Amino acid sequence: MYKSVLFRPAQPFDVPNLVCLIDSAGRGLPVWLWSTLRQPGQSAIEVGRQRILTKTDHPFYYKNWTVAEVDGAVAGALMGCVTSESYRRDDANELPQVFVPLLELEALAGGSWYLNVLAVYPEFRGQGIGTALLSEAEAIARATGASRISIIVEDANAGAFKLYLRFGFIEQARRPYIPFPGSMDEGDWILLIKDT
Repeated sequence: MYKSVLFRPAQPFDVPNLVCLIDSAGRGLPVWLWSTLRQPGQSAIEVGRQRILTKTDHPFYYKNWTVAEVDGAVAGALMGCVTSESYRRDDANELPQVFVPLLELEALAGGSWYLNVLAVYPEFRGQGIGTALLSEAEAIARATGASRISIIVEDANAGAFKLYLRFGFIEQARRPYIPFPGSMDEGDWILLIKDT
């Protein structure tokens, strides 16, 4: 384990890292979504970068992120928020069908602090940074007054799933994974919840 992980609010210069980390956590789903939104001559990565940098009303806006640094290098990051108690499917009608299982699970976690993204770069994995990020997420959740913290993970992402269970999350519900073009995963999305 690293001796010290520094947590700090994300800054505009972190956005390229946030793009990589959100796509890693989402196992390619974010870049696929961004590819459906791009304009001629624009890359999917540029769409993601612009959205994280400029969409102030979106949960993925960079100011909603916490970055983990080790020896001055970005090792990982997290992003979350309190979920609405009154979620309805038509709140996100513009999203492709692949998101329906995720939205259904998110609705079941209404009122919790939803850990939307937690990711660690491969070269920093297995050294306690994921656990440190989870502890930081739990502290942030407590500070908002949330009594529960939730996260959704693919069962294909076995390492992350085991980490969350070790940290005390409990499985609440599953929905079938809907593949998107280029995805090789299969199985279920799993909603996990932990009391803060």
